Amino acid sequence: MEAICKERMERTIKLEVSTEGRPYGRKDVLDGLLDAGCPRDAIEALGVRERNVEWEITLKTTSDRDQLLRLPSIVVKGYPASVSGIRKAARRLRVFYLPFYVPITAITDQLERDGVKVKKLFQDKDRETGLLSNVWNLLVETDNVEMIPDRMRWSFAGVVGSVLVNMAGRPPKCLRCQERGHRKFECTAPYCHRCRKVGHAESDACPTQTYAARVRRAEPADEDAMDDPCDETAEL
Repeated sequence: MEAICKERMERTIKLEVSTEGRPYGRKDVLDGLLDAGCPRDAIEALGVRERNVEWEITLKTTSDRDQLLRLPSIVVKGYPASVSGIRKAARRLRVFYLPFYVPITAITDQLERDGVKVKKLFQDKDRETGLLSNVWNLLVETDNVEMIPDRMRWSFAGVVGSVLVNMAGRPPKCLRCQERGHRKFECTAPYCHRCRKVGHAESDACPTQTYAARVRRAEPADEDAMDDPCDETAEL
């Protein structure tokens, strides 16, 4: 029985509704979910927690739960409501290499769409010069840390680029071999000069790249050119 209850817990989310709309009934909450795009057949159970403003919705699968957490907005009785996991954990992030002219929303909006709630943020200032840097500190909440990537693309005013995302307590991910647990300068993975790939030594079985492909490869993408940053996290 305990295993069944734990499995149900994994499929459950919390819905917080506005105090201004009280009292709420199950039909009010259900209508809000359906209007927001949650399928009726994805919901297994619906119940109130306390003060009539916190509700728990148990979905039929964890996939249904994740889709509900990604819904852009939910309105119940005309008031906005918010969804979160019942075991949301706070995580500290540092975002590196975001140009000063690019708004941090180019990154935070992507995180929010994936169910990562941004609670607090500020931009680093260099202690020696007093100048702002291109490093941001974020305090976020999420049920699934796998939704926080190590690398993110951004686009702004016709310009594109990438940032690195360090999460406190998570082992680093190598920019060379993509394995977690070491940095690029520590990587010992073999490299093939014939096909220009990491992970195996040079072999006659590997195809030789064309001149054009070698030239393109010699000009590293912005992700490959990135250095591993310091992962110290400032106080938020």
